[in-house]
Amino acid sequence: MTSMFFIMLVLFVMAIGYLQVKISENEKLIEELKIRELGLIQETERLEKLLNLEEQFKPLIDDNSFYYLPDCKKFIVKDLMGIEIFYPNQVVIKPEYVSRTISAGEKIDVILGELSEQNKGFSYLLVIEGNMANDFKIQNQLTGLISI
Repeated sequence: MTSMFFIMLVLFVMAIGYLQVKISENEKLIEELKIRELGLIQETERLEKLLNLEEQFKPLIDDNSFYYLPDCKKFIVKDLMGIEIFYPNQVVIKPEYVSRTISAGEKIDVILGELSEQNKGFSYLLVIEGNMANDFKIQNQLTGLISI
């Protein structure tokens, strides 16, 4: 009877020790899961902001001065579409297009300023692209050659 009591006591102590080890392992796992959950929440918030970019650029879409090309994911100034605003082989804007260009730039500046205020953690990159009129392009069109 004494030996059986002793065996039960040893098994009880071993079970308590084993449970303590498992409890500490579970507590570590819970802490890791909390950290991961916090990271996932932050990542989800960041992704939601990225998904809402279309909503954020709605003022630019609704503005009658710009035309959105969904295939290229870019905006074009409607007043300057299809117009060569530069003199051939120069980087000087023709005087009749300066005011339109400045007006479009001011509108973009206002919209980007509002976006920066709404999303302090984001940064925006504005790329202005265009084609400059040059004699090479005109000569190729006249002779029927294709310029790439």
